[in-house]
Amino acid sequence: MLVQGGAGAVGIAAIQLASRADACVIATVSSAEKAQAVDVAAAAAQGGIRVGEEAGLPLHRFRLSATADAHRAVEDSVVGKVLVDTAE
Repeated sequence: MLVQGGAGAVGIAAIQLASRADACVIATVSSAEKAQAVDVAAAAAQGGIRVGEEAGLPLHRFRLSATADAHRAVEDSVVGKVLVDTAE
């Protein structure tokens, strides 16, 4: 599910609902600062979502310069969440 404006109130709610439905969520934001609002790793650290091998939801991190590799991982149905770090 693509959520445009993922850092806004409606966007955050859409991300949470889609995540609970086990949807693959991709969110757009207008700045790196706003990306913090939709940071899956931060949500996991705060207990908002369960992730990791033990939860059956490993995190796969990719640098922005490796976005093509992240896309390939999604296309190859990698198990877990694919995260692209926009901070190089």
